[in-house]
Amino acid sequence: MRHVNPAHNGTFRTNFKASRLPIHVDTMGSTLNLPYSSLDEHQPSASSTTATMSKSPSTSPSTSFTTLSLHKSDIIRFTQSPPEIYNTILPVLQGSWAPGIQSHGPYDMSYEYKMRGRPFGWPDNNREAVYCCRLIRDALAYLYDHSWEFVTSIAGSRKVGAKNTLIFRRRRVDAGPPPPLRWLSVAMMGRDRLRIIYDPEKSESADTSPDHDHLGAVVTSVKTSLEELNYFQKGSWSYNSFEFKLKGWPWVSEGRECVQVRLLLLRIVECLSSFGWQSLCTVHQRTATKDDPILDTWYFVRSTMQDNVVLDKTALVS
Repeated sequence: MRHVNPAHNGTFRTNFKASRLPIHVDTMGSTLNLPYSSLDEHQPSASSTTATMSKSPSTSPSTSFTTLSLHKSDIIRFTQSPPEIYNTILPVLQGSWAPGIQSHGPYDMSYEYKMRGRPFGWPDNNREAVYCCRLIRDALAYLYDHSWEFVTSIAGSRKVGAKNTLIFRRRRVDAGPPPPLRWLSVAMMGRDRLRIIYDPEKSESADTSPDHDHLGAVVTSVKTSLEELNYFQKGSWSYNSFEFKLKGWPWVSEGRECVQVRLLLLRIVECLSSFGWQSLCTVHQRTATKDDPILDTWYFVRSTMQDNVVLDKTALVS
């Protein structure tokens, strides 16, 4: 049978229009337009894109897409970002990572920040691992607050130790400011540890005690789920977060045990969903080796509009 290329016989057409389908998330009975919205009307043309590539990051025109990528053990890099990001995110990164920033500046067609220490390297201790999560969380929150919405996380390299590239798109100007969010991260560490990181001090409310109660209720609920699956061994508070030590080595499981790990992941997301948290993204943010692979860190968000519902749920659990 002879195959005919439709582009050669005039039957192929490319002048179609893509429809826009708004994505809504139903959270606890209310509709939440997170974290996606329609793209900016003004997309760069092929000619403007070519012109952009010939300029340094400091003079690049505004764009509808940008990336945040992690490199080596200490570098955060932005590509195709508007210049205002470079200076305004500086205090965010400095405040999230105690050792601070060693240097920053243009790198080819991107702009990078070289952090002091090794936030994305193999963690020397739990403290470094926890504060690495806070560093990435605060960078995500900054971009969201400045109308950059998460699109996807992708591995762009096969090199051992490579980390994710995160793609964002700018909210349409007429969409208004993004609704305020709260942030929580779940880090799977080592072979048998699970840590929940949520900072009440970042709450917009002057009284953070409800958030402390909420975190305790979330931990209690997750503990119950772990016990039902016979994974719970012990747990403890450290670095303003809670770490579970699990039975066995679930993060290196094989065979039928892998099914139980999938059930464990389902119970985590079901538990957090019952408190109004929705999954935003997972990030491969630490340096791995062939012998010591690193797990993703899971980031969740919750609209502040859900606070009253969450407080009711907290009261029931406690």
